[in-house]
Amino acid sequence: MQLDFELCGRLIAAAARLAREEYKRPVCLALYDASRTLLAFARMDGAPARCVPIAQAKAFTSIYMESDTADFGARLEREKLLAGDFGASGLTAMPGGVILKNDRGEILGALGVSGLTPREDAALGLTLAALCREGPNITPQS
Repeated sequence: MQLDFELCGRLIAAAARLAREEYKRPVCLALYDASRTLLAFARMDGAPARCVPIAQAKAFTSIYMESDTADFGARLEREKLLAGDFGASGLTAMPGGVILKNDRGEILGALGVSGLTPREDAALGLTLAALCREGPNITPQS
């Protein structure tokens, strides 16, 4: 399995459904592949425009650092570093950026969620990552 157009579409659909049903608010979702290329982006109706670059920065940071943004933020604090120390502009430590792996633990890419609280963005991202590990048949339960 790889992060391709079809899988991105299923992840976007799952994100929209979960955002509507569980959080009752719209989100933006960005998906990057393992080569750090933006593959897909979606902004639900009503999601604030400011969430567009935030979702993309979260996904980019996760794939660039090969870690979730929450873990990246903890590393910055622990090692007393700045995001800029890593040589890439646009890195963020805001929760909601999550690495996507297959069922063998191989990195497929990353996603970034924005539009909810930081904790909710992270929770939704982790739920989507778990669905991604389950394989090609992503169907979130109601």
